[in-house]
This record gives sequence, C-alpha cells and structure tokens, in this order.
Amino acid sequence: SLLEEQGRTALLSGDRDRALAYLAAAYRHGRDTLALRHLMAAADRDLELTAGELTTRVADIGSFGWTGERAVVIERGEAAAMTVWTGMHQDATYRIAGGALRSWLSQDTRRAAVLTYDHRLAIYDTEAGRQLWALEGLDTTNADIDLVFSPAGDRVVVMDHVHQVKPAQLGDGATGTRSALPAAITGGTSPHFDPVAAAFSRDGKLLAIGRLDNMVIVWAIGAPAPLRTWPPF
Repeated sequence: SLLEEQGRTALLSGDRDRALAYLAAAYRHGRDTLALRHLMAAADRDLELTAGELTTRVADIGSFGWTGERAVVIERGEAAAMTVWTGMHQDATYRIAGGALRSWLSQDTRRAAVLTYDHRLAIYDTEAGRQLWALEGLDTTNADIDLVFSPAGDRVVVMDHVHQVKPAQLGDGATGTRSALPAAITGGTSPHFDPVAAAFSRDGKLLAIGRLDNMVIVWAIGAPAPLRTWPPF
C-alpha cells in the first residue's frame, strides 16, 4: 500500500517517528503482512519514549491525572498533598486538610475528590487548590466509598457501601447541590439494592447505575423515571 511504502521510505531515510506513523496507519487500514510487521518492529526499536519526569514528595500516590498539557498528582496519607503541573513545570502544591485515604480525579483533572481521615468526602477545584464542598460525617473506617465524575466534571455520583443499604447520591460538581434520583435507583432496603458501580455517557446526559443484584439501570438525567433497565442475569 501507499502508506506502507511511505513508511518504508521514511525508515530508510532514518526518520523512524514518521515511519512508525505511516506504518501504523497502514495497519489500521487493514494492511497486515509479514513485511509490514518487520518494518513496524524496526521503526519502533530503541525509540526514546520518555518525554519527561514528574517528581513527587512521596511514593504513595493515590491518583494521577494527565491531559497532555496538565498533570495532577494526589498523594495518600495523613500529610497528603495535591500537586499540579503544566507541561513539565510544577505550578503548585496544596495541602489536603484531613489527609487522604482515597482520591479520584475528573477526566480533565480540574476536579478532585478526596476521602479524608476526618470522615469527609471533599471535592476540590484543582486549578485554585481550594475545597468546593464536602459530605461530612462519613464512616471512613474501611474507605468503602466509590465515586464517579461525569466526563466534564460537572456532576458526581457518590456510592457509600458502609452499613448497606444507602442510596447513590448525584451532586453538582461545583456546588454539591443534590439532584433527585428515580425511586428505581434509590428505593429498596435489601442489601441487593446497594449501588456498586456507576458510569456516565460521553455527553454526560445518561447515568447508568449497577446494583449488587446485577440489575443495571440507565437514567436520562432529569427524567422522572429510568430510561431502561437490564434485569439480573
């Protein structure tokens, strides 16, 4: 193919990065020959792939997020901190009040959630390094709490598995304002109704909740009832 030939030419001229780009494109377009595999192996050999290094204070990292231009690291422990980089430049380090048992980052790294030793789930703006809101008085003994951000970080689902059963909570990422969930998601007193997993659609308009009984419920956020349910299997 033309892409394979362009890759071979670039490889012979010593431009292995360009060669690999052409050869990978040929492979994605359905080209899969022994010659192409040999060329890709030659192009990929001994490439220096390290763009840089981010140095943290401690080795116990709870969360790491990277967008290509921006990176955020959250350390675990009673003296936890959140460090923000732009490119390879360290911009700021913020202490996390109450330490960090567990932590989560939104896809764009602009929101962080931290489960603390002083029984809080705190939501942070990582750009300003400040706490936006928090859920107080949680039982954090076993850190048995899960959290999922929407793709844009504007919503957050919290699932508290301690002392089943507790309904999932949907809150605004910036303010913590709660949104009412349908009774099909929040109802039920059996441990089998405990929410154990959640996922947003790519546009953030749909929310799927998985329960302990293997029931999956899909909800169009704001609608009065679920959009669809999948029964246990």
